[in-house]
Amino acid sequence: MLEIFVSNFGFNVQDEDLRDFFSPFGEVISAEVMTDRFTGTSRGCGYVIMKEAKAARKAVAALQGLIVDRNAVTVMEAKKIPQPY
Repeated sequence: MLEIFVSNFGFNVQDEDLRDFFSPFGEVISAEVMTDRFTGTSRGCGYVIMKEAKAARKAVAALQGLIVDRNAVTVMEAKKIPQPY
């Protein structure tokens, strides 16, 4: 399983759009666009979790720089933030 961070996409992109971008590469477990907690509008970034790490890395390579809703997206493996003790 691998989590992918996607940013710089237009504010019209929805969860299902993210799922559709990644699903040709393998099974998508979840796809979520981050939204502003007060307005509910997109923040232009989100996370996708794919079942197979190898397929996820292929998706990252293939989708990096893809034009989505008039913006070139940034796609990368999500970084794990260490939890404080």
